[in-house]
Amino acid sequence: MKQKRFVLGVGAQKSGTSWLYRYLQAKKNVNLGFSKEYHIWDAKYTSVCRRFRVSWLEALLSGENRKIWLMQNTEHYYFDYFCSILDMKDVEISGDITPSYSSLKSEVFGAIKSNFARRNVGISVVFLMRDPAERCISALSMKNKKKKFRKVSDCTDELIKRAKTEAYKIRTNYDETILELEKAFSVNEVYYGIYEEMFNEQKIEELSRFLGVDSDPSFAQMRFNESPKIPINKSAITEIAKEYKEVYEFALKRFPQVETLWANISQA
Repeated sequence: MKQKRFVLGVGAQKSGTSWLYRYLQAKKNVNLGFSKEYHIWDAKYTSVCRRFRVSWLEALLSGENRKIWLMQNTEHYYFDYFCSILDMKDVEISGDITPSYSSLKSEVFGAIKSNFARRNVGISVVFLMRDPAERCISALSMKNKKKKFRKVSDCTDELIKRAKTEAYKIRTNYDETILELEKAFSVNEVYYGIYEEMFNEQKIEELSRFLGVDSDPSFAQMRFNESPKIPINKSAITEIAKEYKEVYEFALKRFPQVETLWANISQA
C-alpha cells in the first residue's frame, strides 16, 4: 500500500507558492483541506507572525477559525485533521503551504516530521526561492495593491525600510531556512526550487516526481497572485542586494545556476 504523504510548503513568499498550491489542488489524489496557508507553526513560534494567531472570539464566529484555533492551541489537532483528510477515499496527499514557515527552527520541523511519522504519514518539504531583491520588491508590490504609492521615491523609501525589517528577513534569509531544514529532514525529503527556472516542462516534471503526482506541463504558462511591479530606483535595488549579500553567496554555492538566473546577484 502506498504511503500517504504530507506536503509542507515553507516558502519563500512571492516565489511561486500560490502556483504550487494551484498545481497540487488540481490533482485528483490531492486534498489540501480548507486553506492554502494555515499559519499554525509561524503563529506559535515566530514573534513577527503572532498576528496570525486566532482568538477564541474569532473561533466562535467561524468554523474554519475554530479549526485554526484548535491547531494553534492543542498538540494533536493539526495532525489529526490532515490525517482525517488522508483517510478519505482516493486521497494520497494533503498539505499546508504557508510561506512564513521559512522562519521556523529545526526543532519545530522535527516535531512536525515525527508527529506525522507516528501516524505513518511521510513528509515532503518544498522550499522555493527567488532573487532576494526581486522577492522583496514583489512583496511590497503586493502591499501596494491596497496602499498606492504615488511616487517612485515613495516606493523606494518604503522598500529600503521594509527589506531591513525582521518580517522581510525571515522570508528572504534562504541560507538560514535551508540550514534549519537540513537539521530535521534528509536530502530526499526536501525539494529546492528556483522561481526563475521553475516554469518549464523539465522542472515541472522534476517537481511532480518528487511530490508523487502526474506532471502537467500546461501549468508552465500559468501565474497566480501576481502584482503589478512597483517602480524602484536602481540604487535602491543595489542597496537591498547588499543587505542580502550572504544569502546570494550561499545560494551561489548551493545552486550555481542563480549566477545567471538572479539579475541582482552581481549587485550584492
